[in-house]
Amino acid sequence: MIRQLTNLILMWKTQKELKRLNLLRCNKCKKIKSIEKFPKANTCTYLCADYLKEYYKNWYNENGRNRNKKSVKAGTILNKAIREGKIQRLTYCQICPKIGGKISGHHYDYDKPLEAIWACPSCHRRIHSNHLEIISDIEILKSKLNGGHNGLCG
Repeated sequence: MIRQLTNLILMWKTQKELKRLNLLRCNKCKKIKSIEKFPKANTCTYLCADYLKEYYKNWYNENGRNRNKKSVKAGTILNKAIREGKIQRLTYCQICPKIGGKISGHHYDYDKPLEAIWACPSCHRRIHSNHLEIISDIEILKSKLNGGHNGLCG
């Protein structure tokens, strides 16, 4: 009875008043919880971790991964080979002269997951936006992408 009365009193308090008590009310599930139950990014939108977990679980079940399963599998195999030392990740883009930064592997054939072209984010984006995903020869890829490109990405 006392707990129900306390909850009823808390329901009428504003978020500002609740914050002083280290409590917040979730805007979706309407439950009052300790401020620790709210991820830092959601202390302004007031969405509790329990609600977010359920939301993302449902979203994932409905939408799934909007990526090609072969692409995901090829990336997983390549990353495993890098971790095991079978393949060394290049530290430069094979298309432009960019060195360092976030260089990622581009698969031109998902059935050959250990064969990848190493590209900076800018070149990788350009490969996909120009629909040149299946070209395996780096020199041909460079020539196709070179139109209007100064060679310095990112």
